[in-house]
Amino acid sequence: TAFNEYGVQYSSPYEILTFAGTTAADGLAWWKQSSSHNAYILSKTSTVISIGYCDGLWAAIIYND
Repeated sequence: TAFNEYGVQYSSPYEILTFAGTTAADGLAWWKQSSSHNAYILSKTSTVISIGYCDGLWAAIIYND
């Protein structure tokens, strides 16, 4: 993975995706309205969120560093 290539230490990774909105705040708002996505965001095993955007798709990787 890209994490391994760049030496990022991580555990308990989760990936969440959405096509909602045009800003990172829009994507985050959509994830927070979804009980299952919000559970990953608020998980006690998650301390970092990385958000990316490509061709209308917001993608986040949530993990513990």
